[in-house]
Amino acid sequence: MLPLLTAPWALAALAALPALAALYWLRNTWREVPVSSLMFWLHQSESQASGLHMRRLQTPLLFFLEVAALLLLALAATGPRVDIGQGRWPLVVVLDDSFSMQAGGDESARHLAQAALERELRWGDGHPVRFILAGESAQLLGDTIGSWAEANEALEGWRCRAPTARLPQATALASELSGDKARILVISDHAPIPPGSPPSEGGAWGGGGRVQWWSFGKPRANLAFVNAARSSREGLDRCLLEVANFSPQPQSTTLVLKTPGAGQELHRETLTLSAHEIRRVILRLPNPPMPPLAKGGSQLSPHLSKGGDGGVVQAQLGDDALPFDNQVMLVREEAPPVRVLVQIKNDAMRVPMEKALQATGRTAPPGDAPQLLITDDADSQPAAADTWMVQLLAEKDADAFVGPFVLDRTHPLTEGLGLAGVIWGAGAAREFPGAPIVLAGSVPLVTDTENLAGQHHLRLRLRPDLSTLLEAPAWPIFVWNLVNWRAAELPGLRRVNLRLGESAQVTLPLGVESVTHIPPHGPTRLLPVHHQRVHVMPPEAGLHEIEADTMKYTFAVNVLRSEESDLTKCVTGRWGAWTEDLATAPAIYHLAWIPLLIVLGVLTLYMALAVRSGK
Repeated sequence: MLPLLTAPWALAALAALPALAALYWLRNTWREVPVSSLMFWLHQSESQASGLHMRRLQTPLLFFLEVAALLLLALAATGPRVDIGQGRWPLVVVLDDSFSMQAGGDESARHLAQAALERELRWGDGHPVRFILAGESAQLLGDTIGSWAEANEALEGWRCRAPTARLPQATALASELSGDKARILVISDHAPIPPGSPPSEGGAWGGGGRVQWWSFGKPRANLAFVNAARSSREGLDRCLLEVANFSPQPQSTTLVLKTPGAGQELHRETLTLSAHEIRRVILRLPNPPMPPLAKGGSQLSPHLSKGGDGGVVQAQLGDDALPFDNQVMLVREEAPPVRVLVQIKNDAMRVPMEKALQATGRTAPPGDAPQLLITDDADSQPAAADTWMVQLLAEKDADAFVGPFVLDRTHPLTEGLGLAGVIWGAGAAREFPGAPIVLAGSVPLVTDTENLAGQHHLRLRLRPDLSTLLEAPAWPIFVWNLVNWRAAELPGLRRVNLRLGESAQVTLPLGVESVTHIPPHGPTRLLPVHHQRVHVMPPEAGLHEIEADTMKYTFAVNVLRSEESDLTKCVTGRWGAWTEDLATAPAIYHLAWIPLLIVLGVLTLYMALAVRSGK
């Protein structure tokens, strides 16, 4: 309860008591007044309403009710409250969701942290607890929790499969959500790093009085895959693997390469790595039979199948402290060829074009539906909706441009393209249809037009007799960019072997509105398609599938994070301390509402008696 002198409203209520008593004293005094007649008075009794002589104080029941109301108001103004002990301010727990938290099996940092939370935190005291997962991004784990049973259920979503833990961002989110008086507890397997300090310094960490950091890690030896790739070029299927020994001592392990479906063993060897060594292993895989020819003579992409594994191989290391990084899966990554139709009448332009196309190694006969049409006919039109057209325009009125050439470096056609020392013969008209890609000053030389269906129409103004472009290194680079760009826009996956944390981009045929994402574990997801593309962020490692109508695209996601596989820096300890005003919060119940409720009852009784007595 507040001291009386610090409660001005309580003093005002007590000061009203003498004023109330004075009113009742004054109404009991009277004096004689001589009059000529009493005919105007109906009641000839002595008036008790006024007078100068003091008489005995009359104290009816209403007087005591008024006094009681004033006393109760004064009591409420003092702020009565009851202190029943010590409580705690709200708590926000930031959980390291990276896969290194799984190291150690039953003695992992993940299991030890959950046991410590159950044992050391006060549950059921009426103060809320919230969990935040710190992975690639920070996210809330469930709603506000008030008991260990609810916490245990929420912690089932703490799976520790993220490729990294962005703890500073998660701690900042916790600070924004919790307010100034909330406590923050960070759970991890490594020591905190002071802001602005390099990781090697470590050092003390205070947390600013609001944050505590609990670490449950232990330094362990670990062998892991840190890099993996697969390529199919020039008829050879190769697999590149990098194995790292995160230990101060030499370690040995067995490397096994097999097919995951049939379990056929393709390769086995024993690797002995010295301390902190990274060993590179390159393996040649047996060439699988080529997929069947599609309509038009092109071959289906190897990662486009109808239920098969898409030519997947699995590399496996022996068991150790962290099994999460002992396996990689690789899908055969081979870009499909582009069906190209060349209709160029001018031999001076047709021969260099055909040589440059053949040098790319990524073209195929056009068949019935070419995907790229290259022509010098100004009136030619594409045969299908998915056919891109390149028009080579040799205008009669032309000039020879030696630069300066302006290139749109954001366009795929200009990647690595250099035109220094090139003479480019073309028409000099400044008005030309399409968005300019290459310009000679203000004269557009190459333009691009795209319609709503995603079909591109490229116009290239070129006079071979006035140019040196066809003999310059820029020409095969330009043609390679053209073919590579068209191949990237074909239906299928841009990349089929990803690191955990990377996004998969799938290009779909026209008319596909949604796809189904099938992860290795967990529920499937229906994803919408925008402009023939869909981006998938895989939540876990393993083989993923994208189904669209009768097509199925397979891609692999692998854990390749050396900073998480290195367990030698894991420690056990606690840093930081909550300040005294945050460590405990007084558990106080305010009781001012009780006298106010009684005042309402007293006033209700007062009004009832006043109405009943007619006063």
